[in-house]
Amino acid sequence: RAVERAIWPWLIAVQVTPVIVLTPIIVRIFGPSFAARVFVTVVVAFFPIASNVLFGVRSIPQSWRDLFVLRGASRAVTIRELWIPASLPSFFAGLRISAGLAVIGAIVGDFFFTRGDAGLGRLINYFFLDTRSGPMFVTALIASFVGFGFFGVAGLLRKLFVDPWHKP
Repeated sequence: RAVERAIWPWLIAVQVTPVIVLTPIIVRIFGPSFAARVFVTVVVAFFPIASNVLFGVRSIPQSWRDLFVLRGASRAVTIRELWIPASLPSFFAGLRISAGLAVIGAIVGDFFFTRGDAGLGRLINYFFLDTRSGPMFVTALIASFVGFGFFGVAGLLRKLFVDPWHKP
């Protein structure tokens, strides 16, 4: 609870701030590097995962918690054997939500990077400014397929790590 009280307000502050506002700040701090692009994407995609994991941990029945206390389980054992397995379904639900947001974050972030390789965001902007609708729509379609791919990978990971232990 102490960690939640310390971190949660900062997570909410980052989540409610538009990515279009955060990206120039991140570029100023990190420079126009690949790491900055990744950081923008992580900032956009992290909140749904964190909020879902918190929901998963808070949804653990009190009787399960009491059992670990009665058995004298250490904090590390409780985290490893109760909290993590119980929050995995929520984690992967957040991961699926974040799959699409990560693509949005990467594309919006890419609008601000004028150095380095052009990503999908810069290509969309280039074709828009050049009034070439066809290539712009194709690039947007590619971005959609990337989002679908991330969403599918998150679903496969859930099937691998959650379905054997939890009923879907």
